[in-house]
Amino acid sequence: MSILTSQYDKFLYTADNHIKKRTWTNSALLQEDAIWALTTLGDSVENKTDTIVIGGDLFDTNRPTSKDVIDTIFYLRYKFKFIHYIRGNHDSVDPSFIGAINDNDAEICLEIHEPDAAYLQPDAGDLDLGVSYRTTPEAYILGIPYINNTKDLVGYISYYVAQWRKLKTDKPLYLLLHTSFKHLLGFDGAYQLTVDDIKNLCGNDPIYVLTGHIHTRDTTVYNEKGAYIHSPGSTYPLSSDAMGIPCYGSLITYATGEIENIPCDVRKYVELSVEDIRDPLHLETELLRAGYKPDKGCLPTYVRIILPEDYGGQITGINNENFVTHLVSKTAVKAAQAIQSKAYTFNEAIAEELLGVDNSEMLLDMANALLLSDDQVQLLDDWLKAWQVRKAT
Repeated sequence: MSILTSQYDKFLYTADNHIKKRTWTNSALLQEDAIWALTTLGDSVENKTDTIVIGGDLFDTNRPTSKDVIDTIFYLRYKFKFIHYIRGNHDSVDPSFIGAINDNDAEICLEIHEPDAAYLQPDAGDLDLGVSYRTTPEAYILGIPYINNTKDLVGYISYYVAQWRKLKTDKPLYLLLHTSFKHLLGFDGAYQLTVDDIKNLCGNDPIYVLTGHIHTRDTTVYNEKGAYIHSPGSTYPLSSDAMGIPCYGSLITYATGEIENIPCDVRKYVELSVEDIRDPLHLETELLRAGYKPDKGCLPTYVRIILPEDYGGQITGINNENFVTHLVSKTAVKAAQAIQSKAYTFNEAIAEELLGVDNSEMLLDMANALLLSDDQVQLLDDWLKAWQVRKAT
């Protein structure tokens, strides 16, 4: 593996792109956000870098179409000279998206960093830096794909950090991971690292940890040298509770670790109650009057309109170059709202949710919410998240 000869001192870092045809609503009205967000990032860093580093979950399991995959890879190869990629949990499918492309067209293959289990053996010897590390004039980059076992992941990190230290180099090391961190997850879950784990493994060295998987944008400095754990967040909203949160990629300076936020928002998101709309029969006029027209070049503004359970008025959705609208009942919204609990299992969560109410009525409301939802899987995920249901370790 040759040493990079990039003319730039920065690289673009992104993760959890989840390229797929539709957004979190699974609605036919909301398409193209994922690929638009990626191309917006790439176009925004033109003449600033020729290198992109992808921290896993480039695609969304088996939800993208073949065209999505082909368009994504050709765009990346057109826009970037160097593409570094690790597999996330959503990329660990059979057949592999990336593997299929690599097997059929070497001209558009991605550089995939994956550790060799043999390196964990006591007699493994020194790591061949020319094979398993990707170097630049100013830094080393090492990627470890999604591993759902904290002990193994810690073993890989410990070994690779030790090998890097043997170089006695001034060049920083960028560790590329796709894993849960407790401070990003927000509660105890399975297969997670902690800030203290990284402190213990990396000490006071210039080792920057770039991670994905949790979809939260965060930078946590862990040592006196300013080294950090950085999560770029998703490139577009992946759930209803992320609607309206700004999305970014990260332009990182190799030598110093400095991060520049690169916006990649491609659509405005608005949530309104029908009571706030003066004239529902002329919805587009009302929305334009309220200043909800998207910027030129963006996808149409997404407007989520909440209807009361007993709403008997008339309202018609819009699907044009300015707006797409989604009508949803207050019952569905109420059922999906965050209900904090201390439940540890699904059964306990359901039992606590139904405690002190008419069970049949509550179960009927939940069933209605599932039927009315555009994406039942996402709604169940939202409930499990709100109830803090945890994976078994």
